[in-house]
Amino acid sequence: MVFVPSSPKSETKMHLALSFLDFGDFNTEPIKSRVELVALSTNPQGNRFGYYRGPTPTTAASETTSMKTPLWTHKRVATRHFPPPDEESSNLIISLGVSGQQELFASFINLGSGYRVDKASHGTVVGETRVLSVPDLGLDTKRKAAPLFGVVQHGHITIPLNVVPSPNDILLASAPPLSITPHPPTVHTFPVPPDALAGKLACAIVARKSYIDLVHALRSMPLPAIHDVLVETSRILPPALDSELVRLAVHVHKRANRDEWKTGLDLCHLVAIGLLFDECGEDGAWDLTAVWPLIGCMQWVVDLAERLVRECVFLEGEMLLNAAQQSQKQQVHIKPDPDADPEAIPTPAAPADPNPLLVLLLHPLPVRTLLDILKNIESFREFIAAAKTQSSNAYIARQSLIDIVEISPVNLSELRTALEGILSDVQDLDGASCSV
Repeated sequence: MVFVPSSPKSETKMHLALSFLDFGDFNTEPIKSRVELVALSTNPQGNRFGYYRGPTPTTAASETTSMKTPLWTHKRVATRHFPPPDEESSNLIISLGVSGQQELFASFINLGSGYRVDKASHGTVVGETRVLSVPDLGLDTKRKAAPLFGVVQHGHITIPLNVVPSPNDILLASAPPLSITPHPPTVHTFPVPPDALAGKLACAIVARKSYIDLVHALRSMPLPAIHDVLVETSRILPPALDSELVRLAVHVHKRANRDEWKTGLDLCHLVAIGLLFDECGEDGAWDLTAVWPLIGCMQWVVDLAERLVRECVFLEGEMLLNAAQQSQKQQVHIKPDPDADPEAIPTPAAPADPNPLLVLLLHPLPVRTLLDILKNIESFREFIAAAKTQSSNAYIARQSLIDIVEISPVNLSELRTALEGILSDVQDLDGASCSV
């Protein structure tokens, strides 16, 4: 039994959905199930025989008060049997639920055929979940049925009851009934239209809601489908929320490739540090009470710059080596041996993939953020050098900047110049035609 909210413009305040199981005589007749939908409404013009309590024979004031108090009325609007009488099916409805979008969904269990194991989730499919339209209780044909998982042991089925949706209506969680051998809750997918996932992601990000259930659903999808969803989400979101979309992509990519996940995490840290510098500095004046956080962030940014420069040097050296080897092969002509075994001829080694960290130099967001942070570091150095205060914070900042910036093997001024050239180049790239 669940309550289904109605639209504000409808005269019906809400619907009450009830599910029933009919076991017959427990021997010959098959088990049947049905769903009934009852409309609940109020009528301010009702009388004492249906909609209101009759006025009590007291004072006129109490009679007026009783006439203003609305009472609920109910009316059965739809009934549907599962399986239908004209179909040979063994699908029984076992639970009802309501999603956050005021949609009624039903979980069916299949008692007529064998059960199959889903390779993607490593669970046993015992039924399906469908969305029912209100008020006619028809099956929503625009949505595919989502598999319902259960536990099958010794020929018995652990029926997933108490099904509830996740915050973003993308997953369903169910708890089996209490038994001698309890089982943990089971996670199922919700029948969502294929083009609705990007909209749910955008709504969760804008509303500052948790989207861990959306991340769980995306991880089970193939990489091209994940790419399409993230691209569509980026088109919906305003540019100010690009960092949130990056964080979402990092969560989704964590299990796929740990090196690429670390690169995404570095990008999130870089954006957060950029926001910190913007909050602590204004028109060349810096808040000395935030010296310790700023120094820690500067150390991390300088370490990131060193790693980027090191990977660029390694990549350039590898490219020069491959070019030299290719040129040498073109100059030396060796006549092939016709009697030689083709499998014994060594094949040239494929070039190693570049470090995923270099992705930070292929997109305007990280390049612009790193460039702004380096400018803020230079501004902070000038402010500390010109500060006349003899406070301990200023002294610590001067000494730390010597250790972090001046002794660093990377010349930050030259790095800024290089990043300005890189930024002008990456802004002209077409992201749709580039693949990393």
